[in-house]
Amino acid sequence: MVTRATGLVTGMDTDKIIGDLMRVERQRRLDPITKDKQYNEWQAEAYQTVNKTTANSITEFKKALGITTTKSSSSYLATPTTNFDWLKTASTSSSDNLSVSAGSTAIDGTYTLKVDQMAENITRTSVSELPKVTVSALEHQFGVENDFSLKLKTNNGTTDNVKTLNFTKDQTIEDVVAAINSDPDLGLEASYDKTTDKFTIKTKSGYSDFEIQEDSEKILTTDKSKFKTNLVLNNEYASLDKTSSTEISPSNLTGQFGIVGDFSFTLKTNKTDDAGKTFTFNEDTKLSEIIETINNADIGVVASYDSNLNRVFFATKNTGEDNYFEVTNDTANFLTGKKETISSSGDIAGTTGQSIQDRFGLVDGDFDAEGNTTLIIKSNDYPDGVGIKINKGDSVEDIANIINTNNVGFEVTYDSGTDTISLNNTGGAVTFVQDDLNLFASSDGTGTKFNTSISLNDEIGENSKLNLNIEVDEKYTGKNAKFDFNDAKGLERSTNNFEVYGINLQVKATGTSTVTVGTDVDQAVEKIKAAIEEYNKLVGTLNGLTGEKTYRDYKPLTDEEKEAMTEKQIELWEGRAKSGILRNDMLLENMLGDMRNGFYDTVYEDYENKTKLPGYSSISQIGISTAENARDGKLVVDDYQLRKALENDSAAVMKLLFATPDKSELNRDDNQLTKEQRAEKHGEMGLFNRMFNSQVNGMKEMISKAGPGDDTELLKDIKFNIMVDYVTTQSSQSKLAKEKEGLDSRIKQQKAILTMIETRYYKQYSYMEQQINQMNSQYSSLFSNNSGQ
Repeated sequence: MVTRATGLVTGMDTDKIIGDLMRVERQRRLDPITKDKQYNEWQAEAYQTVNKTTANSITEFKKALGITTTKSSSSYLATPTTNFDWLKTASTSSSDNLSVSAGSTAIDGTYTLKVDQMAENITRTSVSELPKVTVSALEHQFGVENDFSLKLKTNNGTTDNVKTLNFTKDQTIEDVVAAINSDPDLGLEASYDKTTDKFTIKTKSGYSDFEIQEDSEKILTTDKSKFKTNLVLNNEYASLDKTSSTEISPSNLTGQFGIVGDFSFTLKTNKTDDAGKTFTFNEDTKLSEIIETINNADIGVVASYDSNLNRVFFATKNTGEDNYFEVTNDTANFLTGKKETISSSGDIAGTTGQSIQDRFGLVDGDFDAEGNTTLIIKSNDYPDGVGIKINKGDSVEDIANIINTNNVGFEVTYDSGTDTISLNNTGGAVTFVQDDLNLFASSDGTGTKFNTSISLNDEIGENSKLNLNIEVDEKYTGKNAKFDFNDAKGLERSTNNFEVYGINLQVKATGTSTVTVGTDVDQAVEKIKAAIEEYNKLVGTLNGLTGEKTYRDYKPLTDEEKEAMTEKQIELWEGRAKSGILRNDMLLENMLGDMRNGFYDTVYEDYENKTKLPGYSSISQIGISTAENARDGKLVVDDYQLRKALENDSAAVMKLLFATPDKSELNRDDNQLTKEQRAEKHGEMGLFNRMFNSQVNGMKEMISKAGPGDDTELLKDIKFNIMVDYVTTQSSQSKLAKEKEGLDSRIKQQKAILTMIETRYYKQYSYMEQQINQMNSQYSSLFSNNSGQ
């Protein structure tokens, strides 16, 4: 450690002298590097500000044109077929049947749409309500997992009555009701109505207070109570008369459908392989769990349950003939019904071809006044029953034809050779509820005239557990929309929303409609002008930066220099020091040049063969030109010429502005293409797309130079992979950041040198003080010796 001299011998202000010397050293060695570092940071900030300004300009440019897509990986603002809703007008003669809009490629004119069939998905709904819950063990009906207790307290005005009721999971809701009602002192009355599937509990007359103190299985308490009473534990009720808020839904399949053990069904759809998707469940599974499992399987079908209707809805997710489902296996007839065949046990009495009156010896009194009798049959299609009239003059063959014609859920086949009939249910269970002549069904067990073993009100076959009208191994498909469009006949689409010749059609009903398409020239002109105005704003901003005046005598200030200035002086100084920081900057100049050139280069349909875009291939053809000051690079719009171009061929104008190359290999970032590919891509790009591509390329160069700053997400909104090269090739470190690292290293080095210099100065002045002090001592000694003589 160096002992610093303080000038006690010489009387010199050593610290000040050395401080002045070090100030000169810092100004010579350190300050230029510090200023360079500050300038480096200002440069980075300037580039980052330009990128932010450009990104915001692109966003506003898109808004002006109604382009709402963000975070695109493409080099293009929009494709040639983009549906700009401002370019075309579309109307229909029948808004009840059809909604229309037109894309940019739609051709003006009047068209006729005739819809013969709507696109549909295939749907099946429970034809009747699902079974009400039957009284069964609490374990099965409500999923009670453990034995439990209910501790209930009531008060008759003078005495608290507390009762603990113990139950097992094997008991039923009826047992709970009986236990509550069994203690007369408790003062409670409970009931369960099977018809409404609701539980009620209330205090008897004279009992004013009621409280549930224990309910381990949440039978009565919480909003998810098993009995849906929604009571609160330990809450004192002044009086009570509480009924289940909704029907008590069974928690498993045994309680509702009587299913015992494991079961499975297999669904084959357009999204499964030929084997289909097999679902396996057991008796403890809830209906809601089955529906959820089907929906989560993502096989193109959807199921739902409506608690108000107590029915299940089952359908393909999408419309069209390509969407279907088929049940190939159903061990418990959960989705499908079970077919059954019943045949005559022997020959039918009488002679083939006779009327039933003659064949069976019937009298007029067996029929009504018109000579008719009525069969009433219930089936999936007719859950309330349908009446089939039979005349006394009808033969057995006639009766079979009448029933089959009415499609009541089964088919009747008569074999004249054997003189027998057979019945086959075709859509779930079928039940005869009226047959006064005992032709098919008997009410007294004496047999039928057709020698069948059917009894009234007995089911033939079996409905599915969900009462869906579905059969095993039958393919259920959706429907395509079928329509004619002008002279194009027999067209089909899988949905009711589709495009024809650039016209977007949303079909709502069958029938014939007229569609009229026109060009909204006024709005198109305004949109294009608004977009170009946004472009001109950006060009003006960038031109201002590249041409900004430079004040070379104003360098960044050091901390020491700032101490001698006011805040206002510092602000004015740094304003001039930053001025011109991007003057004549090559990155900005290149981006501006690319944008300008892009607007004036020809657009080709086939660049290799130099085939120009048909209709319009240059910007001047649609009334857009450079401003009077060509160096400025701004664009000027001639409203009349632009309007005329749009009226003549609006699709060609859009093509000129938004064309993209046909070759997919060209639809990549420029740095992934060869020089020849970049030229071809540029040649076949529309003018606005060229502008966007040039802006993105310029922004990527500035990111490489200065980094993204705090605007990463904004830049990704413009093009989500804009940061890829910066991250992968530069490891997220910009060129200016690397320069700054070098400057920081030099600053550190110079500070070490300055410390060495300062130490040397103090050593030198300390040595001088020592020598002067020694000389003074020698002088005093000599003076003392001489004065004594």
